[in-house]
Amino acid sequence: MKKELFLLAKKSAGAPIFLYNRITMRLAIVMLLLSVSIFAADPDYSGIWKLNTRASEMRSLPEPAAETLRIEHRGVRIHCTAVPVNGGAPVSWDYTTDQTDAKYKIGDTSRRTQSKWEGNALLVNTLVNSRDHSYTVMDRWKMSKDGKTLTIRRQVETPYGENEALLVYEKQN
Repeated sequence: MKKELFLLAKKSAGAPIFLYNRITMRLAIVMLLLSVSIFAADPDYSGIWKLNTRASEMRSLPEPAAETLRIEHRGVRIHCTAVPVNGGAPVSWDYTTDQTDAKYKIGDTSRRTQSKWEGNALLVNTLVNSRDHSYTVMDRWKMSKDGKTLTIRRQVETPYGENEALLVYEKQN
């Protein structure tokens, strides 16, 4: 490329047209690649997701994983409703994907969540406080390319140690 630019600078008005075309084409390709990476759409997690217990790896988590997740994802706002595996009452919460703190309660716990995009994965970090203790839940949400599988890698840090889990959800609608 440097040699071509040098040749282009050395020749005056009589420079071959193919040299201009090659440089123009390369610049156009670079601009196209940059615009695709900058304007790539974030995944839309909206839908009803059912936990695939066979594909999931759930170790002793401080609270059971949701059997079903209903997610409404609009812009930066995400609204979740979860039905626990143990058949408990559904719980709902909201947060945003723009790193704004979201504060909410589930049962006797208060929670503060912050989430952000890392490429096409959503990182969701939640501080959970109860009367007895506090712990941190760090999730990495990733959707399959076909949009039919939501994988959540969960790491939980408690005063008693760390636990990791892999939650695999399949889209129902």
